Amino acid sequence: MKSFIKKCDWEITTKCNLNCKHCLINYNPKKELSTKECFLVIDLLKELGCKQINFTGGESLTKKDFFDILDYSNQKGIVNNLFTNGTQINKKNIDKIKDYIKYVGVSLEGMKRENDIIRSEGSYKRTIACLNLLNKNKIPFGIYLTLNKNNIENLKNILKKIKEFNTFNISINEIVLRGE
Repeated sequence: MKSFIKKCDWEITTKCNLNCKHCLINYNPKKELSTKECFLVIDLLKELGCKQINFTGGESLTKKDFFDILDYSNQKGIVNNLFTNGTQINKKNIDKIKDYIKYVGVSLEGMKRENDIIRSEGSYKRTIACLNLLNKNKIPFGIYLTLNKNNIENLKNILKKIKEFNTFNISINEIVLRGE
């Protein structure tokens, strides 16, 4: 059978530990798939030829069975990437990240002041710790910045800060409004 789906971007959860001003996702636990249902989705994706899943959310790392899902996907030979706010990657889970994830996309909305205004107080410090941990563990990552009126004036400083990291890429996005 010819490959129908090569890559999948999967919003695995809408749950998140932050409250970003520009985010449109609302958590609804009733819509969350069970572990078994997630395994079924992975089986179907694999059957259709999927070779890569980009896990996103919400915040994927807030899903309690996320590493079980990654393990299952990995066993099926699928390349796993993670798009995250970076605040949940730490010394306790970095080895699992290294084992299951090929690339990590991390959101950073500015320097400390701008980032914490946009994303939540204290998120800058945790995200910077995540970026340092990814570097230390030689896990390829990119930085994703949503440009808006709160951070545009400090873009030069943000880019200088990002340059300090051995990042694979940077993606500068604009706010995209989605409706229901």
